[in-house]
Amino acid sequence: MTKDIVYDFLGFHNFESKCHLRILHDPSNHVVVMCSQMRSNNGTSVTNYVEEIYKENVEMITSQFKKPTLIETIRNYFEKNEIENVLEDILTKLDKRKYKYLPFVLDLLKDTLTISKNYRQSKSEIENILNNITWVEHYPPGTGIVTNSDTYSIVTFDENNSPKWNYLNLNHISEITGYEIERFQIEPSKLD
Repeated sequence: MTKDIVYDFLGFHNFESKCHLRILHDPSNHVVVMCSQMRSNNGTSVTNYVEEIYKENVEMITSQFKKPTLIETIRNYFEKNEIENVLEDILTKLDKRKYKYLPFVLDLLKDTLTISKNYRQSKSEIENILNNITWVEHYPPGTGIVTNSDTYSIVTFDENNSPKWNYLNLNHISEITGYEIERFQIEPSKLD
């Protein structure tokens, strides 16, 4: 999966700011988020606001991997179906069963246990994702200190959420993350 998002945020002194986020996730690999400075951003830079951008987007990123709870599943079922259809569905299941209520209740119990198990697995998967997100900061040509080429750094956060930048070339970023170089290359028009 590759997902591109323009993320608007209020930077220092409530200046309207924006950046481009590219989220990379393949089932066999960790999640990588590349946060790019946009040329049209006249507000706070991604470097100066990285801690907040990271915190504000972790929930959005992990929500994509979250499986619904039982209550959410039931609520979704009722929201997607008219009440008449829900009742008819239940009555149909009851009428088609030899023992009427017992198989229905057992079927409901099985679904409940399955949803609960999936939710617990989802929480574990989300914790794993959170602990293994690689954050890459990117400045395209003309936006950073180096004006004639792209710059990349892997940003890590210590226990106090203080960032540390490790500037690397794109080949090293690719090697470290396990994603092809092409996945980090963004069309220039998306960064305007």
